Amino acid sequence: MARTRKVVTKQNLDTVPVFIDDTRSYSEYFTLSQFDRYFTSGKNSFLIGGTSFLRPRSEILLELIDSNGDPVFLNPVTNYSEGGARLVSVEVYEDIPSGPGTLTILGIAESTADGRRVPAQWVNQYNIRWKIPVAIEPSRKNVSIIRFKRAPEIVAEEQIGAKYIVERQVVTLPNIQLPIQTQLKNSVATGYIFTPTASVFTRDMLDGTVSGSITRLQTIQTISASVSTYQYTALTSSVQLPIDRILSTTRGFTNTNLYDQTNTLFPVSILEDGVTNTTESVVTSSVDMYAVYTTSTSQSNMHIKYTVDNKTAVPGISNVFADLRIINLNTLSGEVARIKTFVKEPQAQGDYYLVADTQPEAQTFFVSGGVVDTGTFTTESLAANVWFSDFSGSSTYFSGSTSTIIPLITGDTVRLLDGVTFDIVTPASTGSYFLGTQEPLLFFTGSEYTLQFDVAYARESASGAYTGQGGISTYLYGTGSARNINTVPLGQLLDTISFAGSNVALREQREVNFTVKQSGYAYLRFLMTEGFFTYANIKLTTAEEFGFNSDEVRMVIPLDAYASSSLIFKTEFYDINNNGVGIDTISAPLFISPTGAGGFGSASFATSASYTPGIATVSFVVNGGISPVTTGYKGSVRMPTNVLLSNVALYTSGSGSVNVDITRQVHSSFDPVLAAPTSIVGTALSMSNDTKYLDTVLSGWTTTLNTDDVLNFFFKEVDGTELKLVTVVFNIQR
Repeated sequence: MARTRKVVTKQNLDTVPVFIDDTRSYSEYFTLSQFDRYFTSGKNSFLIGGTSFLRPRSEILLELIDSNGDPVFLNPVTNYSEGGARLVSVEVYEDIPSGPGTLTILGIAESTADGRRVPAQWVNQYNIRWKIPVAIEPSRKNVSIIRFKRAPEIVAEEQIGAKYIVERQVVTLPNIQLPIQTQLKNSVATGYIFTPTASVFTRDMLDGTVSGSITRLQTIQTISASVSTYQYTALTSSVQLPIDRILSTTRGFTNTNLYDQTNTLFPVSILEDGVTNTTESVVTSSVDMYAVYTTSTSQSNMHIKYTVDNKTAVPGISNVFADLRIINLNTLSGEVARIKTFVKEPQAQGDYYLVADTQPEAQTFFVSGGVVDTGTFTTESLAANVWFSDFSGSSTYFSGSTSTIIPLITGDTVRLLDGVTFDIVTPASTGSYFLGTQEPLLFFTGSEYTLQFDVAYARESASGAYTGQGGISTYLYGTGSARNINTVPLGQLLDTISFAGSNVALREQREVNFTVKQSGYAYLRFLMTEGFFTYANIKLTTAEEFGFNSDEVRMVIPLDAYASSSLIFKTEFYDINNNGVGIDTISAPLFISPTGAGGFGSASFATSASYTPGIATVSFVVNGGISPVTTGYKGSVRMPTNVLLSNVALYTSGSGSVNVDITRQVHSSFDPVLAAPTSIVGTALSMSNDTKYLDTVLSGWTTTLNTDDVLNFFFKEVDGTELKLVTVVFNIQR
């Protein structure tokens, strides 16, 4: 979806009465710099100031009009000037018409360019207008100087992924009955709808090809009193149609048209049973002569051809990645066309090494720590690992949960392919049901996001009809540092859909743009009332627009060669002409676990886990960057299963003293700062003037931990200038 459009009210500055109407190419009243009279896609800019003929500190009005006579968004940037000139930002969207435009500028002159005083009736009011012809070309890439709204940042995490071998296989589904009919868009024939009578389509077939041939045979039988003659005309079209979209197992779409051997558009009605459709008409020429026109359409050798990537995990081998999110890429002017990413160890001599060269396109992300296709419900286990459902009035709405109250998967793929279905009867005492993410998602205030999903609604289901009207409301519920997004008790409202008056409805590719008021983690929630709902293709992306760079960029970089290392990342930014911005962004150190396996890390802390049968090592790493680690809450770890602690160790980057407390909570009531969780530490977890500590006895510790227990790490005391990296290591048994 395109980013949210900024609009401006038309001021009609070209009709305002003025004393001086300047139409010259060069003005003696205004100064423009970095202005080439071309406005291209994205955020353009120029600098404007006044000469000595203008009244000091007087306001200047500006208006940009396109070839349709409509205003283009133009905004003098508050509190931003260069060399005494004010920066003006102009946003050109893809749907703005290409062609000539006019920039009109109004100011208040104290005297004319030849030294005459302005007449009394024109003093202290807008009395000078300068009109400049310009060209607006939304199809051209942006070349304005890049100026960021605020300094970009790097959020870095460690990721572990299984090593896969990918084998591509070509699959052909031959000799199928595949009825098709002409697809109309705005009353224009645009491609076809595939309507097999049985379940045929799968997700793998998207971007595959339907092949075969269709023949339309027209027979004219002329009948008179004594003679009957036949004339046959056969028009054949070779079918080679890409599968552009799949709605369900029995409905697919192509946007490509068919043509016969005379290069004439081939309109196709439904082919009954995929074989033949026949129509007949009779025309009377005279009392004793008439003609019968018969047209039959048939198909032959219809098949679907597509490719499948079969992934096989290599047992016992995993890859280490750095998961980077580059944020605050929103600009005042110019667009980032290229990002180079470099890496080095903090203490290493020499230059950084280039590890990625990326274009800042729209990014799809869904769960913290990784991007997976979680919005297509291909398996029940996928749904159960990412999603859950409950009453909206229950406490689980406000926290993640693995308990599922109503079934997620019903197998109703006829409505939406790979969909998740709900049969909702609203209980009066508890409110509506919701579908939500178990884990919160990380959002940033400097980014605009797009939520997209498909939903099918029916007022009736197998269990009967509903008396109320169905509806959906979508929320983000903020936790921890993002609580301020909760504008109402349910969170930040993103979208509302009413199905009032509808017995069935399809909202395909429903899209809503939003920003958050505070950076941090938030849960996604779909609230449903009264009806039969099927969801599919739920996506969360950064908002995109042709010519505009994304507000944030995510990249996953393989780092197998850097195991057991602490790394820092640097990014450089370039425009479309490969000109550097001159701003380098450097991350805090990211520790890559020595085990080469594990979970989650960030610029401030990291955790990892390596597993052997029955025994696991879990590490929690705190990076202070270039400064010593500070006291306070540093993060949490969730236990995926029942475990028994066997020993605990501390390792630091230099000699010093550390005292750590570890508390325990249940996942469903997680709130380490405001609640009063229970400590699992026995005598102490502390180290004095050393770089290492090991406790194999664990006297007084709570050593039995259960599934969904959350451990919270609080650093109570830290003493030592070299303590910039502290690692807490557990050995656990399962």
